Amino acid sequence: MRALLTARLVRRCKPRAPSHGAGGTRATNEPGSPGGSRCLPNTAATFCLLVASGPTMRRLPRSAVACALCALFLFVSAADADTLDHSRVSDLIETTARDIGQPFPGVHIHIVDPADHVRSDTENGDASVDFSSLLERINGEIAAPLGFAKSMAIGRQAAFAFLYREMATGLHALSDGRTLCIVYPMPAPLRLGQLASLLSGNAESRPVAAIDFEAADFYRFLLYHEVAHCGEVPWRLRSQGLGAYDIYLAESRADAFAVLMHVRRTGRDGLPRFMAQVRKDGMRFRGDVEHQTAEVIEPAIAFATNLRRTGSFDGMSLNDLMHAARDLAHDHALGRGDFDAQGSLPAAHQRRPP
Repeated sequence: MRALLTARLVRRCKPRAPSHGAGGTRATNEPGSPGGSRCLPNTAATFCLLVASGPTMRRLPRSAVACALCALFLFVSAADADTLDHSRVSDLIETTARDIGQPFPGVHIHIVDPADHVRSDTENGDASVDFSSLLERINGEIAAPLGFAKSMAIGRQAAFAFLYREMATGLHALSDGRTLCIVYPMPAPLRLGQLASLLSGNAESRPVAAIDFEAADFYRFLLYHEVAHCGEVPWRLRSQGLGAYDIYLAESRADAFAVLMHVRRTGRDGLPRFMAQVRKDGMRFRGDVEHQTAEVIEPAIAFATNLRRTGSFDGMSLNDLMHAARDLAHDHALGRGDFDAQGSLPAAHQRRPP
């Protein structure tokens, strides 16, 4: 009986057919996705059934077994929802890239999958970045040579993002007038509490059980944020002379865009509200003045909720949402005087790729 139950659940958890995207071929197991499977809950259910069929559980009263199984199922499911492994991160990157497409005129967006280019097979076990495969893939997409200087800049940015495990975006002006925007997501494995703590600087930043999102939602929100930077002009980099206040405005636009995208996709606002608190914590614990975007996130939630309620999202393109995000940042972000009154950035926060 134990083997039969396990076999049935494993068969239900088979992935859908492989999908073919710019990043190669991989199976998709995103719960709730079209053609996907409910692998995470089935994993929890299989584990619970294996425990229930053991000799100790068979000697307990049926009601006690039921209560124990419920508690165990919830614990294992919560752990699955809180964790992103390599395949899950690759899945999120591929589906987000497909959903986003190329929304901004004159901009080519490439979202890098760390699993394709980060290696951990060095002699001392440290991670390394395969720059040649990354540059080869980007060159193939844009059908134009990058040149030595841009190739070196891309290599530095990739190393910074992947080895420091931070999300980043690089903008590069191409010779044909287009902008190449490269998004560098954080590599797996990742946990929800870890993501929140990295951004807030607060070791106690943990979502409570009542909040309606998982680690995948949080990671996708960060991807939306980085994609929004692709709508900026190519010199939106500190190394190219952009000051702290202008970076703050760009981060405000990016968070507003991510809020609009999240509410449009899910219809829920628990994650944006949690994100507003994370940004406040970032200012308090890290001195992160560039990302103190709570003043923009909160009105963006109200605006997105109204769009969802009235059905107005249906008639808006991603470029329209980017324009709306710019308006929200313009109307609600701090003025330069209020921003400058907070003092200079702490030296620890000024770490940027050279």
